[in-house]
Amino acid sequence: MNFASKPLVIGHRGAAGEAPENTIASFRRAVERQCDMIELDVHLSRDGVPVVCHDATIDRTTDGCGAIRDMTVAELRAYDAGVRFGREFAGERIPLLVEALELIPPHIEVIIELKHGWNGRLEEHVLRCVRDRDRMRSVLFASFDHRMLYRLKRTAPEARIGLVYMAALLDPVKLVRDFGERVEAVSVCGALTNRDEIARFQAEGWRVIVWTLNKPDEILQAAEAGADGIVTDVPGLARQLLG
Repeated sequence: MNFASKPLVIGHRGAAGEAPENTIASFRRAVERQCDMIELDVHLSRDGVPVVCHDATIDRTTDGCGAIRDMTVAELRAYDAGVRFGREFAGERIPLLVEALELIPPHIEVIIELKHGWNGRLEEHVLRCVRDRDRMRSVLFASFDHRMLYRLKRTAPEARIGLVYMAALLDPVKLVRDFGERVEAVSVCGALTNRDEIARFQAEGWRVIVWTLNKPDEILQAAEAGADGIVTDVPGLARQLLG
């Protein structure tokens, strides 16, 4: 696999440092910032619809409270997902996954991080949504829950997957090899990786995505270490630094 000479700029939850995270406003800002990829998080509502939110509850990001899995889409979208970030974003709603995919152009890759699995129901509904929009080739499915990715890959062998982990592992390459299915990318915490580890992953043919870097020195260090992609809340700054 040939890797880019400079790392891809990956908007974290859209452009979470510039607009309310995981909202249409945030995804629109990430597109305007010319992100190469955009990362977002998906949960399943009570009525079986993939919705975009990082937390299992809406307490932190909206003016409401409650668990996403206990609420219907209609109930979730009654709450404001923008006003806590700034009054100029008042009226933003928790988006559906389909709305995010319709906004983000096909030439921009989307990292869909799968959260709580509902015993396979989340994977099933997300796969259907991505396939219906003909976005399988431009979506990378990621998760800390490797069992979810294993089930997804068994269901959809063509799915592109990225393993996420946050640990100082003795042998991280073994972790990915032992997964048993083809892996395209490995997403690692910036504070827990280095040039040698990145090179080992790349020697196996896996892209290395480093998260979440927002300070200029962190972004530049990851680029110098050979990262293939840098996840950031401030894609405008990252684009400026990386060209």
